[in-house]
Amino acid sequence: MLGCTPQNNPSDTDTLVINAKTKNFALIGNITGSDEVWFNSGDFRYYLGASRACGTAGTCPDPAHGFPGFAVLGVVDETSVLVETVPQSSASHSVAADSERNFIYVPQAAPVSVVGSGGDITTVGQGICGSTNGCVAVYVHSDDEDDVAELYAAYNQLTPAEQAEYARTVGDNPAAYNIGGDPTSYLTVQNKMLLIGQLRGLYAAYNQLTPEQQAVYSQTVGGNPAEYDIGGDPLSGLTVQNKMRLIGQLRGN
Repeated sequence: MLGCTPQNNPSDTDTLVINAKTKNFALIGNITGSDEVWFNSGDFRYYLGASRACGTAGTCPDPAHGFPGFAVLGVVDETSVLVETVPQSSASHSVAADSERNFIYVPQAAPVSVVGSGGDITTVGQGICGSTNGCVAVYVHSDDEDDVAELYAAYNQLTPAEQAEYARTVGDNPAAYNIGGDPTSYLTVQNKMLLIGQLRGLYAAYNQLTPEQQAVYSQTVGGNPAEYDIGGDPLSGLTVQNKMRLIGQLRGN
């Protein structure tokens, strides 16, 4: 993605994405005027510090010349489609992302009345910051509806026994945000999808044991193959690995 403030030419209305290997390119409509752009590997989205998104070659907004819009934070998905734009202070042109937490950071300028030239000529920055001091706005990309729908679909493929174990671990509602404690954390859904995969794999392996092997397994870790009593951590890969290793040993004998 090219962040080069193409709105210096008011006829430019698109942002360009180029495949570095094939040289093929895509145009993203209705977003331009970016200084800095950032690809966040945590949610596979591009974020644009589009300080001249209103169309002017100067500072947004510029109503005297027919450009009443604002500088914006642009959000573009992995298919190069514009998802949304979020108004920012007039001098806002920088953006960065934390891929672990999916936090998006956008510095906001203090009002021009406070700092003079280069300051925010709107009230947007003040509204975001809650003061006239300027700040760094922090946005979070929370779980999309598609993520939750995918989680429900995977949950509904579990057997009643697997669903009971899931409920014991994270609650009856597969989308309840009680792993990690953060209702906006993308990692929450990822953790639950991981748990579902572990449950299905572990039960499938357990069901391949003979009754005699299942009896030995039960003596070692309990009657329920998904009971997390080795390692003590319901999300620990080592817990499942230990049990899968035990199952492999039993089948080998």
